[in-house]
Amino acid sequence: MSKLRHIDLPEKDAPLRADVSLLGSLVGDVLVDQHGDDLLERVETVRKAAIRQREGSRSRGPTWISCWPGSRPRT
Repeated sequence: MSKLRHIDLPEKDAPLRADVSLLGSLVGDVLVDQHGDDLLERVETVRKAAIRQREGSRSRGPTWISCWPGSRPRT
């Protein structure tokens, strides 16, 4: 997974951050094992777009909803 941003967290949160990172890697491995690289790539695209949208930076890419085939933004 590529790094989108750097977040300074207290040292006490390092073990939790490591666990979250491990969980993300395991989920990625399962997605690839079960459905192939294409699904993982789509999930990563949506994940990164959601982060950009949450951080208020729409100019660097699409919104997360537009990344998933067959999805439409709510009006």
